[in-house]
Amino acid sequence: MCYTVSIFSSTHVVETDIGAVFDDASEYMPYVHVSGFVHPRLPFVTNERPDALEVVEWGLIPRWTKSAEAAGELRDMTLNA
Repeated sequence: MCYTVSIFSSTHVVETDIGAVFDDASEYMPYVHVSGFVHPRLPFVTNERPDALEVVEWGLIPRWTKSAEAAGELRDMTLNA
């Protein structure tokens, strides 16, 4: 599994390609070959709001996680989940 990502398109291109609009385009930051382990903020579309692009941190934190410390450890182990 590759743990890097590149997204360097303009906000307009991202919105057009994905078919959704940024909630706050000022939060979007283009990246070229960034490691997932730095938990970059990337645009995502959720099931709850398929017409909106939200900028969130890369990293899955399981629902059953009980503490912030455990969440920090687990998100590095679940980059490919």
